[in-house]
Amino acid sequence: MCITTGDFGSLGSETNYNQSYDPAILVPINRQENRASLKPDDSIFQNFNFSGHDQWTVYEASWLNFKGRPLCAILDIHIPADSPNTVESKSLKLYLNSLNQQKFDSPEKYTHLLCNDLSGLCGAPVEIHCFALNGELFASSTKNTLGNAARPLATAADDTGYLCLDTLDIALDSFQPTPALLSTKAVTAEKKLCSHLFRSNCPVTNQPDWASIFVSYSGPEIEPESLLAYLCSYRQHMGFHEHCIEQIFLDLLSHCQCKKLSVEGRFLRRGGIDINPFRSNCNGEPLGVRMPRQ
Repeated sequence: MCITTGDFGSLGSETNYNQSYDPAILVPINRQENRASLKPDDSIFQNFNFSGHDQWTVYEASWLNFKGRPLCAILDIHIPADSPNTVESKSLKLYLNSLNQQKFDSPEKYTHLLCNDLSGLCGAPVEIHCFALNGELFASSTKNTLGNAARPLATAADDTGYLCLDTLDIALDSFQPTPALLSTKAVTAEKKLCSHLFRSNCPVTNQPDWASIFVSYSGPEIEPESLLAYLCSYRQHMGFHEHCIEQIFLDLLSHCQCKKLSVEGRFLRRGGIDINPFRSNCNGEPLGVRMPRQ
């Protein structure tokens, strides 16, 4: 059964950790049912005409080799934005935990199993790269596009090429998403802007979700203070990571008339997993780097 906000079965109850492989643990979240709550002003945006993916980084992947020796890895999971479903994060952690005591004769077999199970759940091909803790590539579910080196770690906003808005002097008394805060100038521009002040709240657990948000656009110049105020207005919003990024994307298109737009959220990990959604209407490229808090 696919779940939506407010329909989470036993996800909020006491957790039992399975010690044997159980793909039935995985819980799908239907994208369209969650997207139904996104209501851009212009009906043209109801088609959700963007591309992108959700990058999940799993820091606590582990299994046994055939002699019983544990192996640990970091998983880089890419779920396409046009997949019918995504996966509920707690269920993914429980599923991965169910593999902790399972024996595999190679990292490739472990990665292949994960790829089959998640692709079946999401209804679209899921890409998985399995890294050893020294950064070398253990295995990949597809042709390796990431290289064998560890992914780079950005140590400051300046390293990304984005201008950080976080020192701007704004006043804010609305802490639910307020696209009316957005405003533009009567000139066109091409900008890369970011904020590390974003917070929303998990609709399953009500725990805060912290993130860095990266916006790359061309079109009418967005007033920087208005963008920062808009991003900070999510502070009491209940929404999945992917849903928040899609709402930001659609609000910027609708209210700021961006011609080219890419939005990426680099969320902090919870339960050993961070989720990093990326949406673009111009075949843009995500940063693909971990931020200091990640």
